[in-house]
Amino acid sequence: MPEEPKKALVSPHKPAFSIDALMDELKEVEVGRSPVNKKKVRRPYKDSKGKWTIGIGHLIGDGSQEALEKSEFYNKTLSEKQMMDLARKDSDAKIQRVLGRFGKQFFDFHPELQLQIVSSYYRGGLPGSPKTLEHMAKGEFDLASKEFLDNDEYRKSLKGESPGIAPRMMKLSKALAQEHKIRRQKKVEGAKDMSFPEAVEQALNP
Repeated sequence: MPEEPKKALVSPHKPAFSIDALMDELKEVEVGRSPVNKKKVRRPYKDSKGKWTIGIGHLIGDGSQEALEKSEFYNKTLSEKQMMDLARKDSDAKIQRVLGRFGKQFFDFHPELQLQIVSSYYRGGLPGSPKTLEHMAKGEFDLASKEFLDNDEYRKSLKGESPGIAPRMMKLSKALAQEHKIRRQKKVEGAKDMSFPEAVEQALNP
């Protein structure tokens, strides 16, 4: 009997990360609501980099014509279920990479940032921006938000080349900026509850 797909990723005493919400997000950003796109992605198609892909961003081998012709997807049309099962399988590997990078810290991020991090790893965006990751590791989420958009691919997308890329990158950038605001607010609220000596200590050792 096939294993039931995971519906959530959990960590003790932390809110669960919804795999179902991730599937909805990936389907929205990769396919959208167009019936034409929904039909197109169920068969092999070339992505924005000219590589053969199928379903929700599943790269076929190395993306070459040879890889396509040797694959199980050649001249094949996926059902909706097959497409989503493939996306879930791909997302499992991406989630493991995310956890390998962020560890338990991932569960401290607000839900939208968690969602956008995994979504960006799925497409390869965030791993390709080491400076953004460095800022995140230091807790500099405001700088990370700006750094992520300091990108030629983003600028080209704004000018009309692969126009779907810019909105996806903006989602992560906004989520990073929101994380900065949330943490700053928590710091302010924490300071209000401190005694005077504790507040002085934090001011001297931020």
